Amino acid sequence: MLSRTALVLNGLFAIRVAIGFGSYALMARTFGTSAEMDAFWVAVTPTLVGVNLVEACGIGAALTYVELLRREPDTVRRSETLGLLVIWLGLGTALGVASYVSADRLVQVLAPGMRGPLAAATVHLVQLTSVALAVGPVMYLCFGLLYAQGRFLHAAMLGLLPSLVLAAGQLLGPADIRYLAALFVGGYLVGALATIRSVGGDLSLWGVRPRYDRAGSFFHQFLPLVVGAAFLQLIFVRERALASHLEVGAISALSYALRIVTVVGGLVAAGFDATVTAAVARQHVDGDVVGVRRHVRQSLVLVAILAVIPGVAVVLFAAPIVTLLFARGRFGAESIQLTAAAVVGYFGVYVWSSMGRVLVPAAIGRRRAGISLAISTAAFIGYVIWAPPLTDRWQVAGLALAASAALALATVLYAADVARQ
Repeated sequence: MLSRTALVLNGLFAIRVAIGFGSYALMARTFGTSAEMDAFWVAVTPTLVGVNLVEACGIGAALTYVELLRREPDTVRRSETLGLLVIWLGLGTALGVASYVSADRLVQVLAPGMRGPLAAATVHLVQLTSVALAVGPVMYLCFGLLYAQGRFLHAAMLGLLPSLVLAAGQLLGPADIRYLAALFVGGYLVGALATIRSVGGDLSLWGVRPRYDRAGSFFHQFLPLVVGAAFLQLIFVRERALASHLEVGAISALSYALRIVTVVGGLVAAGFDATVTAAVARQHVDGDVVGVRRHVRQSLVLVAILAVIPGVAVVLFAAPIVTLLFARGRFGAESIQLTAAAVVGYFGVYVWSSMGRVLVPAAIGRRRAGISLAISTAAFIGYVIWAPPLTDRWQVAGLALAASAALALATVLYAADVARQ
C-alpha cells in the first residue's frame, strides 16, 4: 500500500517538477548565467540550506515524534504538537532575523570572490530573502506533521505552492532580479501559511494550550541528524564559495545543473522519503526488525530499477537536456556548455538524490542519528580534501565532480549500514 502511495506521490512530484522547471526556464531566458543571476543564487542559499535540512531531518524526526506521542491522550498529543509548532515558528523567526542582520558577513562567506557593486547588491538580496528563511523550515516541518496523519497527497499538493507563485509571477511581472527574489519569498510565505493552517485544522490545534514537555524527544532525534545533514549541505555552501572565484556564471551553471540532477533523482524516488520514514518509524517503535529490513530493501530495489534509465540519459545527453530546458533568451551557447559539464560531473549527486531518499529516511526511522552524523562528516571531510585540486584541473566540472564523489561516499556508507542490519 505504501509503495503505491509512493508512486502516486512521484506523480505529484512530476507536476511540481514541470512547474519548477517552467520557473527555472523563465529565469534562464531572462537572466542566463549572468552576474546578477549568480547574486540571486547566493542570496537564496541560506533559505535552500534551511529547507533542505528540515526536509532531510525535520520531517523524519516529526514522524518519529508523532509515533511516540500516539500512546498519550489526545489532548496531550495536540498540545505537544502545537508546542512543537510554536517552537519552530520562534526558531524560524530567529534564523530570518540573524540572516538579515548578518547579510554582509553571509555574502563574504558564501561568495568571497564577489566584489564591489555586485557584492553590495547580493547583500540586499540576502536581506530580502531572509523572510523566506524565517518561514520555509516551518512549512517543511508541517509536511512532517501531515505525513504522520497519512496526509501524504495533501502535503504534496501544498508543496506545489512556492513553485506556482515563482512561475506565475515571472509571467506577469518585470524582468528584475529583486522582483524575482520577492517572488521567491512570496512563494514560501503562501506555502507556509497554507500548511500551518492545514495542520492546525487537521489536528485541531487551535483549541488547546501549547505544551513543551515532550519537545526534548523531538530535538534528541533531530539535532544529531541536522548536524550530520549540515555537513552535506556545507558541501554546496563551500561549492558556492569556490565557484565565486571562477568565471562569471559558474555559480548559476552549477545551480541549474544541480537542479536538473536532484529533480531527476527525486522524480525517481520522491514519494519514498515520506512513506519509508513513516513505515520504518512505526515498525521500529513496535520492535519489528524483520519488517524494517524487508521494507527498506524492497524500496531500494524499486528505486534502483527506476533510476537506471534516467541516470544513463543524464550522462549521455546532458547538453541536449540543458538545451531543451533552458536554451532561450540570454541562456546561450556558453551557458549551455558550462551547465552541461556540471550535469555530467554531478552524476554521483544523482545517485544520492534517488537512493538517498530511501537510505536516509530508513536511518531516521531507526533512530540512527549517530551513524548519520558519522557518514555526513566523512563525506564533508572528503570533499574538503579533493575539491580544490579537482577545481584547479577542471573548473566548474571539477567542482561538480567533487560533490559527486562526496555524496557517492555517503551513499555507499548508508547502504553498508542497512546491509549490516
